Order: sequence, then C-alpha cells, then structure tokens
Amino acid sequence: MPGCAVSNCSNYNKKTKGTGVKYFSFPKDFKMCNKWFSMCNRKDPVNFKNACICSIHFSEDAFDIPMQQRLLGYAPKTARRLKPDAMPTLNLPNRPENVEDSVKKRKREDREHRAIKRSRRAVLKDILSSSPSSLPASAIIETVENQECSVGERNKRFQLHVNYCLIIQLKLLITVVATMHCLI
Repeated sequence: MPGCAVSNCSNYNKKTKGTGVKYFSFPKDFKMCNKWFSMCNRKDPVNFKNACICSIHFSEDAFDIPMQQRLLGYAPKTARRLKPDAMPTLNLPNRPENVEDSVKKRKREDREHRAIKRSRRAVLKDILSSSPSSLPASAIIETVENQECSVGERNKRFQLHVNYCLIIQLKLLITVVATMHCLI
C-alpha cells in the first residue's frame, strides 16, 4: 500500500510499521471521496483505488469501535475502523483560501460598508432637517421680554440664550463635519 495521500504527510507503511498507524482507503462514495481529496490539499491527481490516508489525520470520534472491544475496554489501534461519515481533520496542510470564499468575503464587506454609509447619510439627513434648538429663537426672545427685570439684566439673559443657540449650532456643525468625514 502506498504512503499517505495528505500533501504534508510523509508516512508510509514500512516507516510506521509497529507504531499503531493504520491506513484507510478513500471512500467509494464520489462526493465523500472528493471531500477527502480536498482535505489532502494536493495539486497532482490521485488514484483513488490505491490512495489512502493514515490514522493520524482522523480524530478519535471518527473511529467506530466494535461492541466487543467497548465491553472489554480494549481497542487496539490496529483494529480500528472508520465511521462511514468520517473526515480527515487533524494534521492537515494549511489550505489556501478558496478564490470563491475570498470573493464572497469581499462582497460581504462591501455590503456592510454600504449599509454603514447609508445609515450615516440617514443620520446626517435627520440632523440637517431638524432644528438646531428644540426652542425656536422667537420663543427665546418672548421668554426674555416677558420677564420683569432691568434692561441690563434682560440683555444679559438674552445674550445667554443667544450663546446657547450658538453652542447648539456649533455642536450641529461639528456633528455634520464629523459625519461627512466618515462618509468619505
């Protein structure tokens, strides 16, 4: 039997003799066989009739332990059988990122970026359409005029209200500039 089909594995039968490493043939099911082959990360073709993968590439839960061995509590590594749906998952080479996966990832990131820009534009539109102060300037002037106080006091209060409106407008302007900066 040839060596392990996994691209970065150098195990073969004579090398691992007596170590408990067992070799498993590729599945007969075409889909499962292709999945195994993709996990091997090989660029060259493989003859699936002769190809095999060694046991170091399978996790313990991939093995089917017969009832007799379970009852006796003895399961020699050489007598192991794979479950029908077992996949090699351990000690595999780093698979290069699939081109389709990278395209999907880029499209998803672009969608997320566009959604963020749309939400920022909506916030900017709301800010620009709303008034800078919840209290209109005419109401501020009426409040100042209706209060009984000296002219100096009235001018001082009016100036405080004007300053308040200027601060609100300044905050709005800062928000707009920051939002525009984020949209760029």
